[in-house]
Amino acid sequence: MFITKEILIEEIGNKIIPWKRITDGSRDEKDNKYVECGIAADADYIISGNIHLLELEEYEGIKIVTAKNYLEIVNSANNKWHFSNYIIDIVDINRLS
Repeated sequence: MFITKEILIEEIGNKIIPWKRITDGSRDEKDNKYVECGIAADADYIISGNIHLLELEEYEGIKIVTAKNYLEIVNSANNKWHFSNYIIDIVDINRLS
């Protein structure tokens, strides 16, 4: 069976419906939806390659990092058993195909 990004998202992803709208997040208002989903999901991290999101670095306790940085955090000796909730923005998901 060939695994598409749609199947992968369906199998391991959760649908998040934001309950809070923000206006003081990203310079690009369209990117605020990822922060809103992060808030709704009680995420620890938003994993993104989007420069506007990365400029925030953190929003309401949610760290915004690249995939590389996230893997470094998870694989570090101090975080060997680190589990977290995270949001991956669709820009990075599109790179799976």
